[in-house]
Amino acid sequence: MKKGILFFVGLVPSSSVAFPEDSAAITQSLLEKTMDQGIEILKDDGLDRDEKFIAFEGLLKERCHTELMAKLVLGRAGWSKLSQEQYPEFIHTFIQMMTRSYYSKMDMADVSTVKVTYGENAEVSARKRVATASVEDDTSTYALEYKFAFLDERWGIYDLEVEGVSLLASYRSEFADYLAQHTGAELIEMLRKKAEGVVE
Repeated sequence: MKKGILFFVGLVPSSSVAFPEDSAAITQSLLEKTMDQGIEILKDDGLDRDEKFIAFEGLLKERCHTELMAKLVLGRAGWSKLSQEQYPEFIHTFIQMMTRSYYSKMDMADVSTVKVTYGENAEVSARKRVATASVEDDTSTYALEYKFAFLDERWGIYDLEVEGVSLLASYRSEFADYLAQHTGAELIEMLRKKAEGVVE
């Protein structure tokens, strides 16, 4: 099973917020529902491939802090290379590209053999938590670490580590190399082509 199958799917403001007392239960439920719904989408024979992709994108947008992810994946230097008008366009194309990437891998998997085991859910800070899980199929087992942030009065996923490798860190390195020789507009166009399946 490819690592892309596993993703279902300092930038946090410091203002005072009333946090739910059951943050562990909320984030754990969020994680389990996201995993369950992702598998259900794959098993739904009533949806064609494009409809499943659209469902995955909707799930990702609902359960993740997509704007925070986009800022973290570019970093301050990369974000500064975009204009104000390009910010929402980058967020949209990045999320579409990321969805296309892991969905394409998930679509090749036999989800009937996948087993998910949930582990520890721990507080990192008042606004951040980490929940662990493992995903097993017929041939492999992967250790997962989901990172949550409390932002805009809700908990959401903002990163995933697979076997210790951060999804955002991997993309950040790729985008930094690309922006060293290209403009922000060219990066957005590259992501759009990947999202459309024009390039891999």
